[in-house]
Parts: sequence; C-alpha cells; structure tokens
Amino acid sequence: MKASRSSLYAVVFLIALLVTVPTLFLIPMSLSSGTTFQFPPPGWSGRWYKNLVEEPEWRAAAVTSLKVAAMVTPLALVIGTCAAFGLLRLGGGCAPPGSPR
Repeated sequence: MKASRSSLYAVVFLIALLVTVPTLFLIPMSLSSGTTFQFPPPGWSGRWYKNLVEEPEWRAAAVTSLKVAAMVTPLALVIGTCAAFGLLRLGGGCAPPGSPR
C-alpha cells in the first residue's frame, strides 16, 4: 500500500510540473521586445499587451476565449464532481483513507 501511495504522489507531482513549468517560460516570453516569441527574450517590452488592448482582432480573440471559458467551466465542474462521486462510490484504491465505502 505504501509503494502505491508514493507512486501516486510522484505521478501527481510530475503532472503538476508538466502543467506549471511552461507558464514559467510564457510569462517572460510575453514581455519580449522581439518581433516573435523568443526565449530568452532579447529585451523587455509590453508591446504584446499593448497590441492586445489596442488591436480589435486581438481584443475579439480575447473576448471569444473568455466566453468559451465561461461556458465550459461550469460544465467541467459538474462533470468533474460527478466523476469524483462515482470514483468514491467505486471504492478500491480511489477512495481516500477512512471514507465510507
């Protein structure tokens, strides 16, 4: 049981790294003064954020992304909650220790 718990923690940690580490590169790249996204940035600038605010195409794309996120987030919340309850009722290795089975 101890080995499976340790391996679960290792997998969760690796997945968290996989999701988090790209953000550490994206933020400096978004502040780059180059004409394309480069890492490491040749210099620092807020031109990409200025384009996001001033250019109508970029603004429209950002609004569309926010609309999609607003529609999908509640759906993902409901599906994830249902899946969690289903896994809890299955018992086995999915249920936390001490939970009712």
